[in-house]
Amino acid sequence: MKIRNNNDLEVLANPDIEVDAMKRWTKELFLGEGTEKFMIPDELLEFGLNLMQEHFMAAQSRDVRHMILRKVLHTREVVVAGLEIMAQQTDVD
Repeated sequence: MKIRNNNDLEVLANPDIEVDAMKRWTKELFLGEGTEKFMIPDELLEFGLNLMQEHFMAAQSRDVRHMILRKVLHTREVVVAGLEIMAQQTDVD
């Protein structure tokens, strides 16, 4: 499974990134290498990207943009944790 890497930490350290860069980073988090088991429908991904873009563009401060980026990364980490729990449960059954 994909884990947090240096690029993720760089994005978190720079919440003033352009909206397009934020969208590319988010797509990589959910569609990049190591995410084959995520199985996220295209419609759901586009909905999420549009929602993130809307809130990111409307953010009034650097701190709010940082919180949005952290929430995106946290969401990916929750998906990974859920898949790991399911894999462990399958091994037990």
